[in-house]
Amino acid sequence: MIRETIEEAGGVDGVIGFSQGGCAAAFVASLLEAGRKDVFAAYQAKDASVFGYPEGWEELQKKYGELKFAVSYSGFYAPDEIYRGFYEPKIQTPFLNVIGSLDSVVEEHRSKGLVERTQGERVVFHAGGHFVPVGKEMAGILVGFVRECCEIKKEQEVGMEDMDVPF
Repeated sequence: MIRETIEEAGGVDGVIGFSQGGCAAAFVASLLEAGRKDVFAAYQAKDASVFGYPEGWEELQKKYGELKFAVSYSGFYAPDEIYRGFYEPKIQTPFLNVIGSLDSVVEEHRSKGLVERTQGERVVFHAGGHFVPVGKEMAGILVGFVRECCEIKKEQEVGMEDMDVPF
């Protein structure tokens, strides 16, 4: 469904996910990285129980390329060995991990496990639980990260009222 949605949209610059969606955002970023299909094949050749590279993602990667960014709020990594191809080597897509210091739903070591499996290990903690923080400071961090990844220049900025984004 995610692959089809990206295709229908004509490609996307990045993905943002919360909780299980944060885990899915990491999977999507990984699947769209060049060479990832070979990684899956190598792991599957050693162990048939490991996930194979999903159908249709190679064509999507060739057509639209890699993501410019991925963001995970209260996300986590899937620790089972069958998911190895998603995480090894580390996800190279610029990745921002936002973790609630009081999150009682996702254990901190699982969130940090995702951080450790992304290149650059960019992480921000907020003083809350299992939710997406919407305060001005946290929104500024997200906007700054997306701008950095998408190389939006000051003179090219568009006001939020002009964006085609459902706020």
